[in-house]
Amino acid sequence: MRTDVLIANADSTMCEFYERLFSEAGLLVETATDGLDCWVKIRARCPDALLVDMDLLWGGSEGVLARLREDSDAAGSPEIFVTGDDSPEVISRRAGIAVARCFQKPLEIKEVLNSMCNVFAT
Repeated sequence: MRTDVLIANADSTMCEFYERLFSEAGLLVETATDGLDCWVKIRARCPDALLVDMDLLWGGSEGVLARLREDSDAAGSPEIFVTGDDSPEVISRRAGIAVARCFQKPLEIKEVLNSMCNVFAT
C-alpha cells in the first residue's frame, strides 16, 4: 500500500488530528513524530508528499530537509511542504522551500490541500 502523505510533527496529538483530516480528504496518510522516524519512513515508503513541522525533534526538520536535498536526484523524493509558528515568508527562508509550500500554524487544512493539489496537477 502506498502512502500519499507523510506528516512529521513532534506533537503526536496534532499528528493524529492531521491524519484524520487528510484521510477524510481521501489521502493515505502516515505520521512520524521525530526526524529519524520521518527519514526511515521516507526511505521505506517513498511518499508523494511530506508535510514537516519546523519543530521536529531528533534530527529535526532541518536534518530531514538537508538529507532530502543531498538525495534530490534519487527517485521517489517527496514534494515538501513545511509548517511552523512563523509566517510563511520566514518559514520559507529557514527551510529553503517556496513560500506557497509553507504554512503558519494553526493550519488551514484546505490551504495545504489546495497547495498539494496545485503541485501534483502540474
